Amino acid sequence: MKKVLYLFILVMLLSGCATVVPTYNPLTETGKPEIAVCVFDTRDAEGGYKGNTDFGKMMAEFTAGILQQSNYKAIVIPIDSDTSKFAYVIKGKFSQIEVGNWGKRFWVGMGAGSVRMTVLIKVIRVSDKVELLKYKFSNTCTWISGQESSLQKITVNLANETAERFIKTINQKQNQKEDW
Repeated sequence: MKKVLYLFILVMLLSGCATVVPTYNPLTETGKPEIAVCVFDTRDAEGGYKGNTDFGKMMAEFTAGILQQSNYKAIVIPIDSDTSKFAYVIKGKFSQIEVGNWGKRFWVGMGAGSVRMTVLIKVIRVSDKVELLKYKFSNTCTWISGQESSLQKITVNLANETAERFIKTINQKQNQKEDW
């Protein structure tokens, strides 16, 4: 009986630590327009993050992976790459990567010491260089987990939001063309 109880407690503890991460495949082929997801710029981000994780690359790969799961041909390219051969380009810049304070999250709670990321996103139609979408999105993590895992969870949330907004915008633009 004790073994079952210990196993149950272990499973419950570990289940809160798991993050489902979108898989990016650079060789995906589909019939939809090519989308370039530029590595997101993290150079001027406020907040004091000094770790080794490249959240700019992670964000681009997560976003491309989510788009690939929706049958779009999306690939990740470096920040300053030539984008002329793509139909759409998604560019982004982190304006904030706030690492928060684990002690405040644990002892104070109520949002104190939260981990926070803010990203600025642009979607550009390459053929006429029209900016189809421009927005600022923030996400906060108040979980009592490590700094890197909290930042990764936020990055997945931001990538999901970016992919969803891209798909919604493209579908709206295509429906507007069909109405003519």
